[in-house]
Amino acid sequence: MKRTSWFFAVLTVVVMIVTHFAGSRDAKAQGTGPGFRGPAAVVIEQSGDLVVVDRFNDAVFRVMPNTGDRIIVSGSGTGTGPIFAEPVDVAIERLGTFVVVDKNLDAVVWIDPVTGDRTVISGCSQTPDPCPVPLIGTGPAFLDLASIAVETRGTLVVADLEAKAVIRVDPLTGNRTILSSADRGTGPELDEPGGIVVQANGSLALVDLALDAVVEVDAITGDRRIVSGCSEQPDPCPVALVGSGPSFVRPIDLSVRPSRVLTVVDIDLGAVIDVNPNNGNRTIVSSADRGLGPVFLNPLGIAIDRNRRLFVTEPGRRAVMQVAPTTGTRTIISQAPALTISPPEGTYTTSQAFDLVLIVEGDIDDVAILRATLNTTEDVTTALNRCMMEQPLTGSGIAIRCENADAVLGLDPGRYRFDIRIEAFLPGGGSIQLRGRTFWNILGEDEGDGITPTQDG
Repeated sequence: MKRTSWFFAVLTVVVMIVTHFAGSRDAKAQGTGPGFRGPAAVVIEQSGDLVVVDRFNDAVFRVMPNTGDRIIVSGSGTGTGPIFAEPVDVAIERLGTFVVVDKNLDAVVWIDPVTGDRTVISGCSQTPDPCPVPLIGTGPAFLDLASIAVETRGTLVVADLEAKAVIRVDPLTGNRTILSSADRGTGPELDEPGGIVVQANGSLALVDLALDAVVEVDAITGDRRIVSGCSEQPDPCPVALVGSGPSFVRPIDLSVRPSRVLTVVDIDLGAVIDVNPNNGNRTIVSSADRGLGPVFLNPLGIAIDRNRRLFVTEPGRRAVMQVAPTTGTRTIISQAPALTISPPEGTYTTSQAFDLVLIVEGDIDDVAILRATLNTTEDVTTALNRCMMEQPLTGSGIAIRCENADAVLGLDPGRYRFDIRIEAFLPGGGSIQLRGRTFWNILGEDEGDGITPTQDG
C-alpha cells in the first residue's frame, strides 16, 4: 500500500499546536457527528452542503456549513461496494452523484449520494496495490491519483502524480486516455500535478507542487501554459516568472470564483491566495499575517460556494474552516473534539527529553483524565493528574503537559503501550470520551546496537 505519502507529515504538525498559544477562543469548533481524522478535499453540493473526503477515515462526509454537523455518506460502515483505501479527492457530477479518486485502489469510484454505495468505474476494483491489471476500462493504468474534476460534457479528468499527466476518463466505459503529459501537448511539462478544476471556457487549471505554479491545460490539445508562478525548474524557482506577488511554495489545491479568479491553497505557505487569470498576479487572501482567527497549519483543500464563501480543509486541526474572502478572517466551522498524543509512536532514548503532551482539540471547556495505563496493567492516572494543564490553544482546545514524563511514569528502558481515556466537557453541557493509544520503545544510553529490551504486555 502507498500510505507512506508526504501527507503523513501533517500528523506530526499537530504537536506544533501547543506552541501557538493565544488569548482568544473566538474561533470555536462546531458540529455533531463522527470526527474527522484527515479531511482532504472539499466540494459543495447544489443544496449548499459540503462534501468532504477524509483519507484517514477512508470515508466521505457531508457537512452542514451553518451548524458544522457531520454525517458519513460513504465508508466502511455506510454503503456497499469496495472499501476505500485512501480517498484523496471528490467531484460532483451533474445529477449530484459523487466521483472519488482513491490513490491506493488506483481507481475512480462512483458514489450514490443517498445510499453511499460505491462502484469502481475506472481502474482497479480490488487490492492488493498495485493492482495487477487495470480491471475496468482500457488505456494507461493509474499510478498515483491526486485529483479529479467533471467536465461540462460529463467526462472526468484526473491528475496523476507519478504519471505526471492529466488523464481523461469516460465514466460510462471507464476507458482512459492521456490528455496532457510529456508525450502529449506542448508547453512546460507537468512534474507534480495536484488539484484540478474546469474553468468556464472549458479549459483546465491545475496546481503543480514541483513547478510552484498554476498551469492551464487546453482541453482539446493538451497544450500547457503557466498562468501564475514559475515556468521552469530548478525548484524552488529563482524568480516568480509569471505574475507578481508572493511566490508559491507548495500550492496544493485550487477553486474558481464566479469572477474567474483562481483561488489557491498553499500548504507550506499556510495561505489562501487569489490568482488573476489575466496577468498571473497573486494576492494573499488569508494567512498568519492576514485575517483573524486560528492560523492555518496544513490547509489542504478549498471550495467556493455560490455566496462566494471559502471553505478550507485543515487536517492539522482535523477541521473544516471558513474564510471571509474580503478580510481573510478564519473560523472553524466543523470539528469534533480529538485527542493527539505527543510524542507519537516511535523509538526514544533515556537521554532524550520526554515531555508527554496530551492535546485535546475542539470547542471544550475542560478535560479530565479518566484512566491511563502502561502495558494495559500499570495504572498511571494519578501521576498524570499532577501534570500541568495549558489553555487555551490557538482557536480552541486544551493541552496537558507532563514534563520529564519518563520520570513521572517511571519509564526504564523497554517497550511500552500507553493507553489513555479522557473526558472532554462541552460548553453547552454534556461531555464526550476520547481514547488514545501509542507505543514507545525506550532505549538505554548504551544500547547502540539497536537491541531493545521488551516489557511484557
